[in-house]
Amino acid sequence: MQLSLTHICKYFVIAFSSTLVSCSGNSTTTAGTGTGTGTGTGTGTGTGGSSSAGGSTSTSSGTASFVGVWQFTSGTSTPVCPGLTISPSTLSGNITITTGSTAPLIAVIQTCTYKFDVSGTAANAQAAQSCTTNGSFSDGTPYSEVDTVTVLTFTTTDGKNAHLSGTYNAVVSAAGSSYTCTVSVTGDLQKQ
Repeated sequence: MQLSLTHICKYFVIAFSSTLVSCSGNSTTTAGTGTGTGTGTGTGTGTGGSSSAGGSTSTSSGTASFVGVWQFTSGTSTPVCPGLTISPSTLSGNITITTGSTAPLIAVIQTCTYKFDVSGTAANAQAAQSCTTNGSFSDGTPYSEVDTVTVLTFTTTDGKNAHLSGTYNAVVSAAGSSYTCTVSVTGDLQKQ
């Protein structure tokens, strides 16, 4: 049975928004983010006496404030698909961020893993990363979705509250048809 365009797009928004944020239960954080900095930076040359300088002594290249499980407190995912009108959806769920060996930060969003570079209070996803997910719509129709990052920025100034914003492309294939959309996301999160 061939699905109609509106039928697929209706399920596309549901599937796409859950692919972006619904990652409950992926709390595989590595708690010891500061334990691996042993580059000899404090081998007794008086750094203990200047504790007022405090906050900026290279805590894992500035990654410590990002690491943890972050939960959306608000947010919107807005797909723009040529020739289609699809309503925005609310972002919810968690994003898990850990330090990585192939990038300063690794963010797990449901089953997708993205590499981020850090610059001050902003973590920026490395460009052109893709993630493919497969699933079934509520009526049992299988689909495949490929999401490719254009820009995705995660910002925190206090290590407790954060803002996510960005854009990426989503290509959903189902029932012999393929649909390409550009999706903008913006949302606020709190560390759990």
